[in-house]
Amino acid sequence: MAVTENIQRIAAEDDLLERLRAAIPGSVRITLLADRGFGNQECYSFLEALGIDYIIRFMESILVAISDGSTQPAKELLPKNGRASAIPNARVTMEPKLVAQVVCKHAPEMKQAWCL
Repeated sequence: MAVTENIQRIAAEDDLLERLRAAIPGSVRITLLADRGFGNQECYSFLEALGIDYIIRFMESILVAISDGSTQPAKELLPKNGRASAIPNARVTMEPKLVAQVVCKHAPEMKQAWCL
């Protein structure tokens, strides 16, 4: 995808999210469920500014900082038993962004892990 097309796509998505927030009363909570295209700090901050909660899938290679101060790729947080792992108050990405919770799961039949 060309850079210009990517910028236009992001602008259109941002516009749609702003219109959604404006159309729904502030007393109504909105939760955006999205795939990796929305998984970046700018998007997280934008959604928070709009008052929109989010559950966004991100790649296994994204760094996750946990409460003990350690930082590792999300794939290192995957339990071997196929269950989901939940990490409250985690920080994600190279410049750690605080998120309410990170959940990772990789069941044997799944091609890739789900990191949310």
